Amino acid sequence: MKKYVIALSAFASSMVFSQVGINTENPYATLDVNSSASDPTKTDGIIAPKLTGNELKAKDALYTSQLQGAIIYATSATNPTTTKTINVTQEGYYYFDGTKWVRFSTGTPVGSGSDISIYKDNGSLTGNRNANLNGFNLAFTGTGNFGIGTTPDPTEKLEVVGDSRIKGKVVIGSSSNNTKNATLAVRNIDVTEPIVRFTNADGFRQFSVTDAGSVGIGLGMIEPTETLDTSGNIRLRNVPLDTAIDATDRIMVLRSDGTGKKVSASTLRSEIDTNTNIYTNNGSLSGDRTVTLAGNNLNFAGNGSIGIGVASPTQKLDIAGTVRLRNVPNGSVDDDRILVIDNDGTIKKSSLPPASSFALYETNNNVVTRNADDVERPLAFEGAPDRIYTDYIEKVNNTSYRVKKTGIYTAEAVIQYSDIPSATEGSRIGCRAKLTMGSKTLTRIGDRFTTSDGVTSITRSVILNEGAIISVTTGCGRPGNQIYKTNSGSTLFITYMPL
Repeated sequence: MKKYVIALSAFASSMVFSQVGINTENPYATLDVNSSASDPTKTDGIIAPKLTGNELKAKDALYTSQLQGAIIYATSATNPTTTKTINVTQEGYYYFDGTKWVRFSTGTPVGSGSDISIYKDNGSLTGNRNANLNGFNLAFTGTGNFGIGTTPDPTEKLEVVGDSRIKGKVVIGSSSNNTKNATLAVRNIDVTEPIVRFTNADGFRQFSVTDAGSVGIGLGMIEPTETLDTSGNIRLRNVPLDTAIDATDRIMVLRSDGTGKKVSASTLRSEIDTNTNIYTNNGSLSGDRTVTLAGNNLNFAGNGSIGIGVASPTQKLDIAGTVRLRNVPNGSVDDDRILVIDNDGTIKKSSLPPASSFALYETNNNVVTRNADDVERPLAFEGAPDRIYTDYIEKVNNTSYRVKKTGIYTAEAVIQYSDIPSATEGSRIGCRAKLTMGSKTLTRIGDRFTTSDGVTSITRSVILNEGAIISVTTGCGRPGNQIYKTNSGSTLFITYMPL
């Protein structure tokens, strides 16, 4: 025993002052231990101090930062653990990192101190981790599946539960040269299944692309059978406008099952003409029809006739039934003609015999006191006329009217009076009225009643040119400073007859 102690002392001195070798005369490090490889009777290795986890825990106070790097072998776990022995949960080699014991494991030591490996164990990260591929590839091979956020196990090669983001080009499937020639390249691996399929929340197919290249939109539970197969209407926006139709142009029509085909314009025109064109065939309307002229004219030219309710019309327009003309414009009786009907129903026009036409009717609604001094004063008709036909005459002011068309004008004026003074020539002599029509005038003295009321009526027909003025004045001659009144109810009536 004494021999070993002396050897240890010598060894300790050697450690302080030089390199120490065991089984070697030329150590290359502070401590260089060589194996006895040539002697099969001797064991090799270095045995670290062995103690239980609880024995190690009992020495917590002794292990300070100065002992960082110390190595021991725990023969059992610590129970319960302390801050320094938190990782001593099973048998194994441990090193002291200055604050706690850390278990050795294959590769880089793990913070938990446990020999945890994703190849054989589940585990939880204790912080963010970055894997630098450093120019190498990381491949997950085999028949299993890879899941992110999946509970329980993933059911597909890659199953992600949650939002994802990919920056860069993506190739799904495989290609002959493995090149990325699109932002998203998908190669089908099962010809019986679509290349791409999008479904809504209820699982109904909203978009799918088959291996044959057919695209389906909104088909629900079926796959497309045509190159483009849609369930619903389609809309084409910003289609360029070209009014010319080339001989090589084609028009798409739909079959009863919704599939399309193209036909030439001439074929379509011939088919339409055969079925519905009134230029070549008879037919029956299937509903009400309206033709909007949109500012254009619709003309039926030629020598034929049009019949309504008549199979073989004999006149240009042959109608079996009554006719109604709406919104017929007013015309001039000077040049207009009237329609007359023969016994067989044929319509023809006939000259309209001259006839008087209404022009003006005006009523006076005011009472005016006048001097009976034998001076003629205008009779005023205030306000708008009761009725006026402005093609013939217009009101200039309250006392005069202007002719608008040359012709024969007949004016009838009836003037009402009250408080007429008695005349020296007789008590029945009333006041006078003068009707002026252009350059022609007519004056007439009216009657006076016992009540001192009176009336003067005057009528005249004159040929007047356009622009002539028609007016009425009244007067009454009595001695002294006497007065009379023109009463309300006076009227002026004018008619027109063409020459």
